[in-house]
Order: sequence, then structure tokens, then C-alpha cells
Amino acid sequence: MQAFHAMRISSGYEEMILLNMRALECRPDGYWAWYQRGNALKAVHRYYEAIASYEKALECRRDDYRAWYQLGCVLSEIGNFSEALACYDKALQLKPNDYWSWYQRAMTLCESSRYTEAITSFEQALAARPDDYWAWYRLGGVWLYNLNHCENAIACYETALKLRPNDFWAHYRLGFALNQLGRYEQALATFDKALEIKPNDYWAWYRRGLALKALARYHTAIDSCQHAVNINPKREEAWIALAQLYQLSGQHAQAVSAWQQVLALNPNVTDTLSDF
Repeated sequence: MQAFHAMRISSGYEEMILLNMRALECRPDGYWAWYQRGNALKAVHRYYEAIASYEKALECRRDDYRAWYQLGCVLSEIGNFSEALACYDKALQLKPNDYWSWYQRAMTLCESSRYTEAITSFEQALAARPDDYWAWYRLGGVWLYNLNHCENAIACYETALKLRPNDFWAHYRLGFALNQLGRYEQALATFDKALEIKPNDYWAWYRRGLALKALARYHTAIDSCQHAVNINPKREEAWIALAQLYQLSGQHAQAVSAWQQVLALNPNVTDTLSDF
């Protein structure tokens, strides 16, 4: 059914492309037909043709921010980030408070590893739309994963969760940031909330186990990491944590068994169980 629905949508865009081409045969300088053709081509991932259509639209009307914005989006899709940024900048000259131009500009700056500039763009997007979950969530990701500034990340995720209280990923990332700062009790509460939403998530159970380990609650941590390996027995992280936890709790036979699982998954591990 989903495949049929996708085919119908694709067919609708193809029909739109043909209709716009007919309109352009009558009026080759028609901005709107070029613009809509670009949108339809973009929707079916024919990006280079979409670029040509948006450029034609801009030949007809240089001062329309929408075509500059859409051109930037397509250029980002093909990895031409410098030209995409130039298009977003042009769109923002024409409409300085446009949320989407600021947001997509920030995303493109992230792709270019220009994280400090990306933060400024996300902040501009939030000035235009302060209640937007996605900008808060993405901003938190830059602070956490790219700049290692956990306090700022926590503030962003807490704001995102006020907007979407049941979002698994914001809870998970908030828990990760709290763990990084050593705020383990708060991290536990956050991982518990994440697992209420998504009970079978490997990473949430694993990170929960690490927080419990840091609190020296080894038996509860073992239960948490065991949940993780039950969900995905082919990842080594939770097996390593289990081996460590069994060792710390004096269960040496179980520690050896868990470590054998680690070596079966990754024979190139250079540590030994005695290192823990």
C-alpha cells in the first residue's frame, strides 16, 4: 500500500512537470511555471533539472526569496554547500526573518563543519520561531556532539522537551549530556523516560547501565546492560560493560563469559579483562 501511495505521489509530480512545460511553451519567461517545475523536480529527486528550473525562475524574477531558498535546498542535497549558503544568504537579504532560510542555512553550515556559525543561524531561526522543536533539538546536537558543551546542550533539550514532552530522542540525548557532566541520577530519570517511550532501544538501556555503573549500583547496571544485549547481541559496547560490571561485582565466571562474547564480536580488541 505504501509503495502504491508513493507511486501515485510520484506520478502526480511527473504530471505537474509536464503541465508546467506546456505552460512554458506558451510563455517561456513565466516565473511561476519555472518555479513550480523546480519544486516538482525536487520532489522526485531530479536535482540537477530542478537547479536549472530555479535558475530560469530567477532569470525572470531575481527578487523572489522563495526561488533562492529552494535553489539552496537543492544545492545542499547534492553536496554543493558553498553555493547553497550563497543562495540562503540571498534569500535572507530579501526576507531577513524567514525561519526556513535560517534553519536550512544552519543545517548546511553543520554539513560544512562550521559549527559556531551554525549556532548563530539556529539562534536566528529561533528568533523568528521560538517555539520550534526542531531548531532547539538540532542546536542541542551541535552543542553536545560537535562542540562538547553539555550545559548548553542540556538547556536546548530541556526547551525542546517542553515543546514535545514525549520525544524519545530529546530525552535520550538529554540523558547522554547529563551523563557526560556526571549528573547520573538525573541521567537515570531521563533514560527511564526515554525507555517508557521506546522500550526496546539498545542505546538507552546501555547508557542507563553506564550511569548506574558510575553510581556503583552494579547489579542494577548489569540488568540494564543485559537488556541492551538482549535487544542487540551483535554490538560489543554492552558486552564490554557487562564484563566490567561482573568483574566489579565479584562475578568472575560471568565476567569471563561476557568477555568471550566481546572477543567473538571483535577479535581485534587490544584490552584484556584484567585491564578492568
